[in-house]
Amino acid sequence: MVLTSRNIERIMSPNSGDTATHTRKKRRLDLDSFDDIVDIFVGPSRHHFQMHKDLLCNVSTYFPAALNGYLKEAQEQKIEFLEDSVEVFKYFRYWLYSQTLLMTTEAENDIEWRTLIDIFIFGDMRSIPRLQNAAIDGMIEKQATDAHNPLEEVRYIYENTIEKSPLRSLFVNFTHTIVHFNHRDWADGWLIEEKYELFPKRFLFDVAVAYCRKVSHLAGGIGSFKDNRWRYHVKY
Repeated sequence: MVLTSRNIERIMSPNSGDTATHTRKKRRLDLDSFDDIVDIFVGPSRHHFQMHKDLLCNVSTYFPAALNGYLKEAQEQKIEFLEDSVEVFKYFRYWLYSQTLLMTTEAENDIEWRTLIDIFIFGDMRSIPRLQNAAIDGMIEKQATDAHNPLEEVRYIYENTIEKSPLRSLFVNFTHTIVHFNHRDWADGWLIEEKYELFPKRFLFDVAVAYCRKVSHLAGGIGSFKDNRWRYHVKY
């Protein structure tokens, strides 16, 4: 999945204390907010979803642009996401109505890494920053319970995100913080020469810069990922 467009609205993160600004920019839901239904077709099989228009428009700048005005989607009140995953869209739908990604306990934290990454990318493509942030929180929770750094996903992330994506930053910090650069890591682990081609050169450069800043004391400690998850949130 190669991204061809970016439309991320960036103002202040709610974790930065500017929730009021974001609230003023959203349309306030009222008693009529559940009147209008939109038809959405997802994946090559055109799986059919029906969702409330105002809820969609309230979390993203993408949906108001698509569903209001003179575009075909607005006239038919229908959207097609034929290249997207039905599973990922179901997670989006559940999050839209519940504001959670089904990760209420550690035992239930069973969403695959690739799925969480695709949820973030889906939110990136449709300008849904709160969904992206929920995916980031899910990855931080998963890493804490799995004690696993899924380096096999790095190339996919770098091929589907922009240069300053917080998802890239999260995986870079996962790597240089959790992976210890000792003899075993160099000889038998992920950073042996035979595996260089598995990783994008930009990722290796980003890890090297982050590690040099760390050992040179040019950057403060990362601390707990969970306590500092706001650092990786998309600002809106």
